[in-house]
Amino acid sequence: MERRLGLGFIGCGEVGGEKHLPAVREVPGLEVVAVADRDPERLRAARERHGIVTGHRDPAALLADPRVE
Repeated sequence: MERRLGLGFIGCGEVGGEKHLPAVREVPGLEVVAVADRDPERLRAARERHGIVTGHRDPAALLADPRVE
């Protein structure tokens, strides 16, 4: 079984959520385990669209998340 690096992604707006996040999710060996955005609607939409379970409103909370490597 391949070990996957757990990534946290800050920013779920047009560029981050619509361009960068989908591209990062296609890289073998990486797994986006959490996202953060101050806007609750953007955060919810990104989590639903990309199947990401964990979301944070505060970037500091994402950085403290033990699943984020």
